[in-house]
Amino acid sequence: MDLQDINEWAHIHWPASMDNWLVSGERGIDALAFIRFDLDQSEVEQFVCDLGFGAPLAPGFWPFPNQAEAPVWWTPQHAASYTGGEVLEAGLARELLIENNAGRSATVFLRTYQV
Repeated sequence: MDLQDINEWAHIHWPASMDNWLVSGERGIDALAFIRFDLDQSEVEQFVCDLGFGAPLAPGFWPFPNQAEAPVWWTPQHAASYTGGEVLEAGLARELLIENNAGRSATVFLRTYQV
């Protein structure tokens, strides 16, 4: 599964500054994807809004109830400072954690799946 495949069912507008991305997913009866990437801090707020989050993400909020099926590079548990949230909309769930790195970029951990 790649970003284009995910966009077909998750309808995500990928930001221009997205860098160092990793994707893992599966498609069966429902689809599930793990996406990790770096993003310029200046684009974080718009990306969060584009994903359907109506309120700001909450500091220290852990959105991932289960990580059993996560790939080895999925490491949000190592984030020292982060904000997170979850949203349900039109048959999709999105769980998002933004690691606040020093400097101009943030690391984004997004798990999205059909419900």
